[in-house]
Amino acid sequence: MWEYLTDSAVSPLQKAFIYEVEDPLCSDVSIGTWVNSHPANYTMFSDCSTKHLSVIGAKCKEALQEIVATGVNMKRISLVLRRLRRQYLSSFEEEACLFLELYY
Repeated sequence: MWEYLTDSAVSPLQKAFIYEVEDPLCSDVSIGTWVNSHPANYTMFSDCSTKHLSVIGAKCKEALQEIVATGVNMKRISLVLRRLRRQYLSSFEEEACLFLELYY
């Protein structure tokens, strides 16, 4: 889901913060995961101007609520999932040794 929200210029969060606003709030929106005793996902806003720092959190919450209200584009989610699957399967071929060591 995070990939759908942030992966390209047509992604909902990219549009909300960069492409469909008069004064872009940042240059990129991306996601990440911390895996500690309690895993956590986080959203990173790159090159955010200091004047926008105070509104980023509220704008993110507003954008996510709008996505919940309007729904997601299932055709695009399908395309994103197919792309991620191809990348995952490709990684088996390119770096098979990384996967094989998991089983031994």
